[in-house]
Amino acid sequence: MEKTSELQTDCRTDNSAEHDYDVIIDKLKLEFLDYADDALGELDALIAAAGLSGVDTAATIDAIRRSGHNLKGMGGSFGFPLITLLAHRMEDYFLGRQKLSRRTLNDAQLFVDRMREALEGGFDGVSEAEVVRTLPAKTDFNVADVSKQDVEVLLIMPHSAMTQMIEREFQACGYRVVTVSQSFTAIETAVRTRPDLIVASAVMEDLSGVDLVCALHAMPASRDLPCMILTSLDLDNVFFAALPHGTPLVRKGLEFADDLAAALAKLGLT
Repeated sequence: MEKTSELQTDCRTDNSAEHDYDVIIDKLKLEFLDYADDALGELDALIAAAGLSGVDTAATIDAIRRSGHNLKGMGGSFGFPLITLLAHRMEDYFLGRQKLSRRTLNDAQLFVDRMREALEGGFDGVSEAEVVRTLPAKTDFNVADVSKQDVEVLLIMPHSAMTQMIEREFQACGYRVVTVSQSFTAIETAVRTRPDLIVASAVMEDLSGVDLVCALHAMPASRDLPCMILTSLDLDNVFFAALPHGTPLVRKGLEFADDLAAALAKLGLT
């Protein structure tokens, strides 16, 4: 009898601990919802003020990016992975941007509106891939000067001047581009958003572009996603031996434009 009593006590203790954990998680989720609602409200006011009085552009852009960065980091932690995706898109959209226009302010408001819809459950039953494609495309080109294509590119490489140049090459083709600087984050982003093309730098911290492409190719959820590798290495380098057969290699530098055109044609994206 004594052993049975001890087991019953242990079970009650375990159930109590599980209940306490659920209570804590629910409380944290509610706190995040309150924080996110306040953050989005502040962005509403900031965007409205910028539109009316032309407040300092640099400060406004910095505040939008900072808010996106904070929401991106917290969303997934508290059970809102779509918020993480949307906030990252907003942060990436304003990365490196030097000035605001009526169009970019309208785009900023659209990011805020999409995140508020996500917090309120407005996208229940809608895939994350569908939601992110409703967001503004990151481009400095005049929309009328570019033939828009229904192609989304996930660019995976550290932020640099080279990154911006490559972004512009894809934008000039009318493609939508979002940049992720960390390999592990890129894997999650690729699986959740299912881009039409993944472009990975060969050399990166943590996982190389080759490791990343091999990992995506090995998973049923992502093995059909087209990938290409950007590199400064010789194309016959043994480093590329592990790549799935047919993965295009695009050289940085003088050969970039020609290699990119050939790679896009090979993948059927021209």
